[in-house]
Amino acid sequence: MTEPVRVATLDDLRRLRGRTDLDAVELVAAGFKYRRLLPLALRYALWATAPGGRIVVRDSSADDPHGVQDLLCTFLPCPVWQT
Repeated sequence: MTEPVRVATLDDLRRLRGRTDLDAVELVAAGFKYRRLLPLALRYALWATAPGGRIVVRDSSADDPHGVQDLLCTFLPCPVWQT
């Protein structure tokens, strides 16, 4: 199996759109989820991956449990989450 194709930016996503029969695709979720493009990135990865291939989703915000809460508190009143 070859190295996974890493998709982290919108340009990477555009290049992935035309690809087919890849062994593995690695999506870096931070580049897409706050722009609401993660479903589209997953769809492109699914189309580009050959049957039996792998799709790996890397999410750096899982290491920072307060990152999502801080983001939500900027858009919504969240007095319970603020410390």
